[in-house]
Amino acid sequence: MHATDGDAEKATRAFLAAGRVAESLSEEPIIISQLVRYTDWAILLSRLERALSLTTFSNSQLASLQKMVEAAERPRAMARALAVDRAASLSVFTDRKVMGLAMQQAHGWSGQVRDVLTTVAAGVLRAAGLLQKDKAFYCDRMGKHIAAFELPFPARVAAGQQLAASTNAPNRFYIFSQMLLPALVKVHVKDANHVANLRVAAAALAIERFRLAHTNALPETVEQLAPACCETVPTDPFDGKPLRYHTHGASYVVYSVGRDGQDDGGVVWDSSFMKVPQDVSFVVKH
Repeated sequence: MHATDGDAEKATRAFLAAGRVAESLSEEPIIISQLVRYTDWAILLSRLERALSLTTFSNSQLASLQKMVEAAERPRAMARALAVDRAASLSVFTDRKVMGLAMQQAHGWSGQVRDVLTTVAAGVLRAAGLLQKDKAFYCDRMGKHIAAFELPFPARVAAGQQLAASTNAPNRFYIFSQMLLPALVKVHVKDANHVANLRVAAAALAIERFRLAHTNALPETVEQLAPACCETVPTDPFDGKPLRYHTHGASYVVYSVGRDGQDDGGVVWDSSFMKVPQDVSFVVKH
């Protein structure tokens, strides 16, 4: 709203406040907290994209927003969340009450029926040695996921894809691994998309700073942004190459190839700047 009114100072303050709200979750070592943080940033950056097209920000305003966006990657946040989740989830293999709640969620068992069936299932699985094997498999696979989230991009993406290709437990009686592990595939995708959203937004802010410093001229490539407008050349988390960038008159798109790894152009310029679904794009229209 402030950008629509042409008040860049109030718009900047609003974005900085929104960023602080999103980052209030950054230290919570809980998967859902980090996913909510990713969603907060996606909303904030979509508004920022529109604001940059509506009004002109000063170099200091752009620099403060750029600093905020660049700091929001928090590369180890999800690894910490998974480490805590692994520790918390171990109780499902040892605590009958937690095991029963898991069975209830997975199979709809409740009340006395849940308690009886859980007791029987746990006894059979433990006697057959399957419960311990299930636990060992879960710990091993969670360790691989945590290690993947410790990697820099794009190695992190490659590791996540490799884990996604082998999500199934080797034994159908590893029932708790089958309950707990599959959702982590989506977490890897959301994590990479979050970083891509941040990087294309930070690059756009750097491009706007370049525009101010060069009498409204746009850079020819993102490589021209470093080191004056950003410390290093902004790279795509999905393939490690410089972010893609195309101009269209005074307008431009800066984008990541996204999870499919295909360069689809970021935006369809002849269709009211329609974004390509698989690319992660940031469009500024002038």
